[in-house]
Amino acid sequence: MLTVLIALEVLQNITAYLLDHSVQLELVLGTALTAVARKIIVLPTDKGELSQSVIALGLSALALSAAYWLIRKARKGKPSGSD
Repeated sequence: MLTVLIALEVLQNITAYLLDHSVQLELVLGTALTAVARKIIVLPTDKGELSQSVIALGLSALALSAAYWLIRKARKGKPSGSD
């Protein structure tokens, strides 16, 4: 089910780019966070390097979340009429 959601978000990213000719970072980061969450959910537990995978995916989720938060914070402080 998350795969379908990721595909719909990618489609939304492409549609937004074709209409506005600009990349919407919030959409891209949201799609990436969904993909990382899906990877964490379907992570097999029988691997020998499970702890490394969990740490790497956790750090990826943390970095993407921080980037999303920074983008949202920067857009809040921006005047509504400027681009």
